[in-house]
Amino acid sequence: MHHLIGAAAGRAWGEVMAMGDHGQDHGQDHGQDHDRGRRDGLAITVWHSAVCPVIGLRGELRTTTAAEFAREVDHALTPRPAAVVVDLSRPAFCDFEGMGALIGACAPTGRPCSGSRPRPAG
Repeated sequence: MHHLIGAAAGRAWGEVMAMGDHGQDHGQDHGQDHDRGRRDGLAITVWHSAVCPVIGLRGELRTTTAAEFAREVDHALTPRPAAVVVDLSRPAFCDFEGMGALIGACAPTGRPCSGSRPRPAG
């Protein structure tokens, strides 16, 4: 794994790979899980793995939803975790603004931020 991701994000990525929908992994408690609901075609779910926050996205990360995503990342970074993982297995679409939000949300913090399970359009 790339050195910027770090061990904590790597462990969280492994947990995300084992999870099903909305961060549920058939019985394991992640604590403080919450579904932010669906706005403008994007559902954002935040849960806490054993090592760091995980932000799950479903729907469309685009111009109209990028700011909401950036707020969720900012909120997840408030307690200064070692890393944040963004589960990219469910977005159906990501435009230029959405990609900018993905890149820009974590970059200024200097902390590792990784995306897990990206799915190519097909």
